[in-house]
Amino acid sequence: MAFWKQSLSAAFQFTSIFLIMMALPSTMPFNTFVEQQFAMEPQDQVAVVGARVILPCRVVNKQGVLQWTKDDFGLGTRRKLVGFDRYQMIGSDEEGDYSLQIYPVTLDDNAQFQCQVSPGPHGHPGVRSRYATLSVLVAPDAPVITQGSNLVTTEGREISLECISANGRPAAEITWIDGFGNVLTENVELVQEPSPDMRRFTVKSILKLKPYKEYHNKTIICQAQNTVDKAYRTAQVRLEIEFAPKVQVLLVDGALDTGRIPEGNIVSFMCEADANPNELTYRWFLNDEVMPDQNSKIMNLFNVTRDYQNFIVKCVAQNAVGISSDSETLDVIYQPTFTKRPTNVEADIDEIAYLFCEVDANPPSEIIWVFDPIDRINLQPRVVGVSNKLEIIASSQTSGRYFCKASSPGFQEIRAEATVTIKGPPKIVSSNQQFAHSNQQFDDIECSVHSVPKAKHISWAFNGKLIDINNDLRFSLREEVLDDGIKSILTVMENNFDYFGKYSCIVINSYGSDTLEIEFGETRKYSMIILGVGSALILIILMCGLFIIVFCMKINKKTLPPADLIPKQSIIIKGSPTKKVVQTKTFETKPEPPSEYQESNSGSYSTTTTLSINKTDLMASKTNSLSVPHCVRYSGNYTDNLSIHTNQSINGGASYVDYARDYYSPTIQNSNNYLLQLQRESPTYV
Repeated sequence: MAFWKQSLSAAFQFTSIFLIMMALPSTMPFNTFVEQQFAMEPQDQVAVVGARVILPCRVVNKQGVLQWTKDDFGLGTRRKLVGFDRYQMIGSDEEGDYSLQIYPVTLDDNAQFQCQVSPGPHGHPGVRSRYATLSVLVAPDAPVITQGSNLVTTEGREISLECISANGRPAAEITWIDGFGNVLTENVELVQEPSPDMRRFTVKSILKLKPYKEYHNKTIICQAQNTVDKAYRTAQVRLEIEFAPKVQVLLVDGALDTGRIPEGNIVSFMCEADANPNELTYRWFLNDEVMPDQNSKIMNLFNVTRDYQNFIVKCVAQNAVGISSDSETLDVIYQPTFTKRPTNVEADIDEIAYLFCEVDANPPSEIIWVFDPIDRINLQPRVVGVSNKLEIIASSQTSGRYFCKASSPGFQEIRAEATVTIKGPPKIVSSNQQFAHSNQQFDDIECSVHSVPKAKHISWAFNGKLIDINNDLRFSLREEVLDDGIKSILTVMENNFDYFGKYSCIVINSYGSDTLEIEFGETRKYSMIILGVGSALILIILMCGLFIIVFCMKINKKTLPPADLIPKQSIIIKGSPTKKVVQTKTFETKPEPPSEYQESNSGSYSTTTTLSINKTDLMASKTNSLSVPHCVRYSGNYTDNLSIHTNQSINGGASYVDYARDYYSPTIQNSNNYLLQLQRESPTYV
């Protein structure tokens, strides 16, 4: 477009000059002329080697000779330039077009070109165009990585990769790409060197890299490009990284999904190792101790117990490059067991007492304390603590049994107990009548003592006289330890009537004393009495039963009572010398109708049983048409004045003793002097 604009401008100028010359008077001298000038001049251009280039040149009123110069060297005046086969002036003389065509362009054409016209024959001055610079570009050679296409190295060791791109004009730009698609810009050094002809450039890029395991079998790419290339040219190298094993210990068998190991299981571990080279040796450790005969990828651990809890299993793998290890901590689940059980506590009133209960379990156990009081009438069992330590202020309301209960998820609850006892005077709980055995040479007299704290002295007297156990050969003494006291057993070495009589058991602890007078006699006398009393009781029971059967047969027999009918029955026991009322008890009778009875002792050895049927119940039974005969079951236990020192329930079980209330002193002559003598002469129990 610019060429044609210049051509039109030159034509316009030529026409203007011609018209002016025609208008001049004829008197003007003949030698008047128009100067030769450029209608179009060459411009700077950029070309690639091998391309075609045209440098424009148009002249108006050309009078002289035209030629092109290259770096001020004349190329010739003919259109076909001799000696320059790639150069040619194109166009026509009529158009004044003498443009220079270069094909194919080479690096030699990288120069300054000028279009020149010499002076004309009639004195027309010569003209020169502006210099036009032809810049010739060359695409660089394909890049080359000097280390080759494959490189073996060791993890962590620094390597240098060198990429060369030669003969580029301008110099190529080199970029490094790692095997993950990231451009590497750090630790890159660039060196640029010109060629000997100073027209091209060689670029060298050096990448310093410390490859890690993840570079193994990855390809590093070198890209080279200058303004000539439309796309990058590349070279690449594959890295083979030798590295020490990367180890991971895996629990593959014998564990739950949570990774916990039930106690007693056989577990298997795998040593998963990633290494290059892959020729590996294995060693296994349990708490840093080498496990013999375990040198493979799989390790078995037999009979895992709670002793293995938090043990560390470690695998060490080694190859030619190095050594590496990994470990796993054992998490063994096992049922709870007591490591410290609560122990019995003896305390004074208002004293602070502590109970401890420690449990070993995994998962950890939850601990609760349950209090079972002595006073079951006014107090009920209840939870009193939830930690391994229980603090108690000793009193009559806090004395009793304490249960430590431990529960762990997935296992059965365990429990341990301890008793908190209030300190006080001793209490003798043996019977005050004991009998000799006619068929034995020796006879024992027992004195069972409840004592908190332990008894210091236990002594015996016969008919009011203290027995010297060490020197009196008629008697011997031994003791048995009880949970809450001691049993003293006096053995009578000869079985005859001379040794029947009253024996006294005297017990002393740091809080007081107790004495029991025991009547020791012949078995036959008391056997006849007991036999008589028993026969009378049986006769009375039979009569009552017969009366009930006859009475029940007269009742309407249409309907049966409910199977779970439980009537309330009250028993009153009367004895000598004081009246004792026993707590109301409920007896299960199936399917007897409700009835009440009273049993009383009017004397030491006689028993009278009175059976009464409530009228209201009788009417109810008639209404319900009860017709099945029934028998009433009840206890035949009784209390006589020979067992005044023991409180027994109707079922024969020993009730708890109030030492202050039930203290009983025997009738012994000069008791004060006797106790003083006893403390001096009796043995001490710690």
